[in-house]
Amino acid sequence: MIRNSVYYIYCLWVWILTILYYLDIVKFSLLYSSVVAFIFTLLSIFLRLDNILDYLIVVTFELFIVLLNVKKHFFIDKKNVISYNDIILNIILFLIYNLFLMILGSNFYDYYFVVLKKLKYRIP
Repeated sequence: MIRNSVYYIYCLWVWILTILYYLDIVKFSLLYSSVVAFIFTLLSIFLRLDNILDYLIVVTFELFIVLLNVKKHFFIDKKNVISYNDIILNIILFLIYNLFLMILGSNFYDYYFVVLKKLKYRIP
């Protein structure tokens, strides 16, 4: 079982890589991962947060990440809506994340729908 579970959320990976992408340190767009993470957050956040302020903080920050990726992807890098290389790299990133969870003795379902639900974490 994973300890200190909050630190293994996929969104943290997306947030960090988005900043690196925006600074041109990472060359592939996290647009696809950030959109999926935002939608997943909208659908599942009620399982983990106890009050509306925490919900609004997380959703607002996730939206900021999506908008940052949109700005970089479309307006700075001038990429198409469908960028096959970026899609493949986002899928590889998600597979690496799942491998990481597996090494820690967990999986996506167990982590998000069992561990985090029990944890009921709050924004510090």
